[in-house]
Amino acid sequence: MDIPSLIIIAYFFLTLLVSFLCRRRNTELQRLLVAPQQLGLVLTVPLIFSGLFGGSTITGTVASAFAGGVSSAWYLLGTAVGCLLFLLLVFRFYRAVAVVKHSGSIPDAFAYRFDERTRVLMVLVIVITNSIALSTIPLSTAAIISKITGLSSDAAGWLCCIVLIVMALLSGLKGVAAMNMIHTFFMFLGLVVMLVPSLRSAGGFAGLSAALPESYFSFGSGGFWSVAAVLLGAVLAIMASPLAFMSVVSSTKPKIAKNALRICAVLILPFAACLVLIGMCCRVIVPEGSANAVLFDVAQSFNPACYVLIGMSVLAATFSTAPASLLSIITTLNNDIYCKLRKNASQREQKIFVNVGVVVWTVIWIMIGKNAASILGQLTGATQIKSVASVILLISLYWKRVDRNSGFYSLLTGSVVAMGWHLAGNPFGIQPLWPSLAISLVLLVILTLLAPAPVSESSQAVDAIFKEYDALPAEKK
Repeated sequence: MDIPSLIIIAYFFLTLLVSFLCRRRNTELQRLLVAPQQLGLVLTVPLIFSGLFGGSTITGTVASAFAGGVSSAWYLLGTAVGCLLFLLLVFRFYRAVAVVKHSGSIPDAFAYRFDERTRVLMVLVIVITNSIALSTIPLSTAAIISKITGLSSDAAGWLCCIVLIVMALLSGLKGVAAMNMIHTFFMFLGLVVMLVPSLRSAGGFAGLSAALPESYFSFGSGGFWSVAAVLLGAVLAIMASPLAFMSVVSSTKPKIAKNALRICAVLILPFAACLVLIGMCCRVIVPEGSANAVLFDVAQSFNPACYVLIGMSVLAATFSTAPASLLSIITTLNNDIYCKLRKNASQREQKIFVNVGVVVWTVIWIMIGKNAASILGQLTGATQIKSVASVILLISLYWKRVDRNSGFYSLLTGSVVAMGWHLAGNPFGIQPLWPSLAISLVLLVILTLLAPAPVSESSQAVDAIFKEYDALPAEKK
């Protein structure tokens, strides 16, 4: 076995060891899945940052920058803005329902603002959108493992599947956060090591300017409405992000979660700059290369160390995001579906459901992802589907007339339109966000204006939660 393969194995072993050491101190199921009020700043920052951006974000953004230039940064920049707006718009609501009602998931929080129908609908939204992101693993990660180890693409994909399942089952949320400290370091290390020779080979910034068309340096090169949809979709998706919600629930104090989100927003900026510059440099170095493979092809042309480190960067990003996505999916299914249907389910029964669910769900969605054509397209599509839920929640928190029916039917209609539009391949070149928002908002306004009460019962219930939360002593918030 060659040295690069041994390095990859050692890396997997180290992260699995960290996750196991975290898990063995904590075996109660809900504390494993949610880690309520257990994470300090050191664990919360990597949980959010490296959890938000998987290997598909690295390879997808580089491929997009290779094809179109700086406009590929909008997805990442939107996520940074979303982290900051999350603090202003929904943080207090999520923290209040988590502390007062012991809410452990996004669908559960939506149920307190609307009703049980909306909970079930949000389960579907969260599970489907997170699964779409999960399905990008074969395109983003299997290729690099295949090149480094010599395995076939299919074998590398199944290896990713097995490692992902083991990580999710061994770690729990606190273990994922601990692993993400290591992942975050290697994500940045690999990008910096790749960027330096890439810029040198492309002739520096002057070489980029001379070799690439002017459109590559325009943030609006993708067209105003497409760019706006990607940016707004990324911003809004954070509002209904299970990972952002988990940071609110799992942090020891509200201040910890707030500072972690601010730090993550700042870290995204150099992360995005590295990815975009690498993609543009690759365009100069190998102008006829394949967008999805160019990152690894160029890295391999430099030296073995660069190739291995960029490979580890992609693997670190993948295995920081995927276990967290899996845990959010299975937590949602367990807490909001299984435990609602089987009200007296024992800890043992829930653990069996969680373990089997992780295995089955991972296998299904990785098989689906093998046929995906665009990595970044999958990610932006998933964020725009989730954006409808964010808009409806935001409006309902400030427009108290919104009731259960208007919230449910507008969310149902918007989600179906967004999903159908995404699966149809964005007809007429229009992003899913626009038709889904247009239809759902019109329906929301009409149904809300027809509601009999100026302040709905569900809004009054949320006000009662806020009142109870505000009355708590600081140490219990």
